[in-house]
Amino acid sequence: MANDQGFEGTDEYDPVGDDHYNLPEKAPRLQVLPAEESLARAPKAEVRIVRWTAEEREFEVTSREPVRVALRLLNYPSWLVEVNGKSVTPEHAETSGQMILRLSPGTERITAKLVRTPDRTLGMAISVMAVLTLLGLFNAGGLRLLSASP
Repeated sequence: MANDQGFEGTDEYDPVGDDHYNLPEKAPRLQVLPAEESLARAPKAEVRIVRWTAEEREFEVTSREPVRVALRLLNYPSWLVEVNGKSVTPEHAETSGQMILRLSPGTERITAKLVRTPDRTLGMAISVMAVLTLLGLFNAGGLRLLSASP
């Protein structure tokens, strides 16, 4: 991550339908693509990255024509993506699961945030309950030892 190349994960943590071996090794953070796959080349577009962290991406794309933007990011369900403040459902490349956004002409402000999903919230709640139960059991055992001493 420090050299901005990402990292190689294991397959069991990939989103459904992904094969990260189909991703280019040294892909840019963002790649402007033609609005339709059948078009030969992408129109000119200006890209300005505002923030790019592990859990948050924010950038602007300005183009006179519709474009698609491929992010160096896999399309996990926990990414909340907004274009100009409105929630959108990203597309993904068929062979790799790479996140792709369709953008209209003009300046579009895109944010992608990693959010907590219900399964992560439930897992955290179970973990907290387990710790509290263990603390209660240890405390009850300690009180019995104190009351049994002469």
